Amino acid sequence: MIGTGESAQIYGSACMVAPGIALCATHVLSDHEYDLKNSRSELMAIGFGSEGLQLWKVREVTNLDRSDLTLLGLEYASDLPASGTFNQLHLSTRVPQIDERVTIVGVIPTSPPLDVSMGRDLEFEMRVILSQGEVTQHYLGGRDTAVMPWSSIEVNCHAWGSMSGGPVFDKKGRLIGLLSSSLESDDENGPSWVSLLWPVIATEFRGGWPTEIRGTAKTLQEMDPSICVIDGREAVEHIDGPGGRQVRLRILE
Repeated sequence: MIGTGESAQIYGSACMVAPGIALCATHVLSDHEYDLKNSRSELMAIGFGSEGLQLWKVREVTNLDRSDLTLLGLEYASDLPASGTFNQLHLSTRVPQIDERVTIVGVIPTSPPLDVSMGRDLEFEMRVILSQGEVTQHYLGGRDTAVMPWSSIEVNCHAWGSMSGGPVFDKKGRLIGLLSSSLESDDENGPSWVSLLWPVIATEFRGGWPTEIRGTAKTLQEMDPSICVIDGREAVEHIDGPGGRQVRLRILE
């Protein structure tokens, strides 16, 4: 949710992957980047907890180079849940096989922009959408050099624009990527394109809540497995070469 002082609008989807650390699609925020950097807008995240909605303030934004993936450093801004429990997703670096069925989840706002100027309680409506389809193409080196040069897959299903950044799960229910885009068509057959998340686990970023929980870890890959669960974290390898340090993925079944 992006607020300007008098109004607020819900854009796209995001997902929590570690305490106070979420992922979203870069293009969702790109139109608002100037206002956010110059404090003309404020970025918030609305979470779904076991005890109701949770509000998070976005304190840090880290965009990946040549990617549609962004890391958000969050600070909790609601009353603590009575159970003291927060939920986050289980990540995986595996690439789903061709014809494997995956599930895309996104949130579509059904309310107009919110008037926040009066300081009163706000009411809004959102709809959670699930879309499923089979993987039809792998683009591990990027689909093209201009529009989608990052590691991605094509899925034979439809998705709506405000679902961008929504989590994509493989057959085991593990998070393997985020929705990047979908082809608009009258018959709503898609396809949709998913940014694979493995590059993000080796990216240095800022943020997290509570601040001390990360310790000395600079990336998700370096974080304690008990607070950032990643299947196949060892598959993301660091290679030093003439052009500097590069990251590559060793394919897992």
